[in-house]
Amino acid sequence: MIRRVFNAAFSNIIANHPDVRPWLGGEGWLDTAPLIEDRRNYALEGEHGVIFFHQQDRPGVFELHYHFRPAGWGWEPRAALASALGYIFEFIGADLIVVRTAADNPRSRRLIERAGFVHHLNQPGVWPSRGQLVDLATHHLTRAQWAQTV
Repeated sequence: MIRRVFNAAFSNIIANHPDVRPWLGGEGWLDTAPLIEDRRNYALEGEHGVIFFHQQDRPGVFELHYHFRPAGWGWEPRAALASALGYIFEFIGADLIVVRTAADNPRSRRLIERAGFVHHLNQPGVWPSRGQLVDLATHHLTRAQWAQTV
């Protein structure tokens, strides 16, 4: 079960967990409050994680971000992402979701590919991950593509 939230306390705990923080890029404390508190964005919280849809400059286009604490790795991200995509496409009217994943994070890449996202492009050596710069893969999912998966 996911629900929309406007408070970043739970998200910040997960994002800064020592097993999660290195995968999110950059260093130091990560504060998700600006993303969650902005009413143009959608933060959907589950038992072990948070899925964000960050409104882009073009209406109907969102960038997807997510993080789950280790206790929730496995089935929960798949179920939560499926629910979240239904919410953003059906109830919010999104047209396109874009997501970027680090090449050294196969768990994340499998999650989005199983959800129907299609690889769009690679950017070599641009994402800071665990002390190095790694390739970043961009995937897209349109409303029409999503409708074929449900």
